Amino acid sequence: MRSLSERSKYEMTVNDKANNNPKAREDFDKKISNSTISNYTRNIKVFFSYLYQEQVIRTNPMKNVKNVKPGGK
Repeated sequence: MRSLSERSKYEMTVNDKANNNPKAREDFDKKISNSTISNYTRNIKVFFSYLYQEQVIRTNPMKNVKNVKPGGK
């Protein structure tokens, strides 16, 4: 999660072909918002909680991960 807050949108892409040119986007090189990171964190936590409840995993690695406060950048 820390890595997401330190990098920009579309910093990691597969290629820069014309049909997938992230540099042409208006929001290219802007920071990823805390709301987006909060959503990612929440979704990952729900996924691991499900795996834990279904006894697919023995411990939930997201149990002690704190939520990012949404809002702002």
